[in-house]
Amino acid sequence: MRISCLLLLMFHFFFVQAQPHEISPGDLKDFPADISIYSPLPPGCKLPVSSIHIIDSRADTSKIGFIKKNLDSRGNKLYKKIVVEGGLANGMETMLNRHYASCFSNDSIKLLIVIKRFWADPNPNRQAQRQGSINRESVFDMYLKLEFFLEKDKLFYPVKRADTLFQTGEDEFIPGCADRKMRECQIYGYAISKIVEGIDFHYYARRLDKLKNKITKDALDSFNRKYNEYPVVKASILNKGVYVTFDEFRNNRPSISNYRMEKHQKNNRSMVVLYSTDMTESERIPKFWGYCDGARVYCGFIQHPLFRAGNTFEFFIDKTAYDPIYVPVPVPTAGLPFGFLDVSIDAMAESLEPFQIDMETGKIF
Repeated sequence: MRISCLLLLMFHFFFVQAQPHEISPGDLKDFPADISIYSPLPPGCKLPVSSIHIIDSRADTSKIGFIKKNLDSRGNKLYKKIVVEGGLANGMETMLNRHYASCFSNDSIKLLIVIKRFWADPNPNRQAQRQGSINRESVFDMYLKLEFFLEKDKLFYPVKRADTLFQTGEDEFIPGCADRKMRECQIYGYAISKIVEGIDFHYYARRLDKLKNKITKDALDSFNRKYNEYPVVKASILNKGVYVTFDEFRNNRPSISNYRMEKHQKNNRSMVVLYSTDMTESERIPKFWGYCDGARVYCGFIQHPLFRAGNTFEFFIDKTAYDPIYVPVPVPTAGLPFGFLDVSIDAMAESLEPFQIDMETGKIF
């Protein structure tokens, strides 16, 4: 009996060890974000508030983006998740109150900023391929959605909403980044400060008593909670079938319940082809957002499943790129046997590129 148990334990150990561990983007190593503001205060800076408070109402509060960092020993690109130590809300609140401390000029009003989107893309070329409306010359993109409220006597008055794409070019001057390439410069705090300083809070503060729209803290918290409560996020079981549109996925209601899948090779890559079997004959589904096999959800033709990340989903895409690397090559030189010249060659680099889904818009970042 002891031998049987020992063999069973050994079998279990080796069997479990042999199983491949499928990582999610949430398993990537951390890359700490610097959210400091290095730019000087505007002349005569005055904010008609006593302090600034932050609520992080994003679907995923664990990170603010992904960044490509270095190569591994085989030349494959490595990605990390960008994180703010102590959380974005705490870090941003501390930074803004420290930066604007000398500007506060009204003890009876507070400024509340609700963060709905705060996503950094330090490698925006991939976005340019998907969205033709953005600047292809940008080297650092920030996707921001912020809601501003003035608080007085425990009531909150909505005054402004900023839903914007903040972009910087290679030659653009950003305070605190003079000695670094723009691709290496972290512009998180700078982007927020430009939005804050672009709003005339004095205008709203003077008219605060005349503003009709005002809500309580409980109502505001309830609204923020419901902001990300889509059926697919709340569901413990995802419905099997094909999601033809993003709305079908978000509502966990695939319009095609029965399907079969085939995999084909195209350009040395495995492609997914889906056929509807709801009818008597199988019919190919020409376009679809994703599908669920009853256990996991896949987005489009991507081979890797979606993983939950807070109240949204993220996934990997296999990517192969030919990037230039510089190799020292010996060349004859005057007076010396050989010198070395750096020669650029194209090296194939493979990677798992992480993406996250914006559950409000369906866009992929």
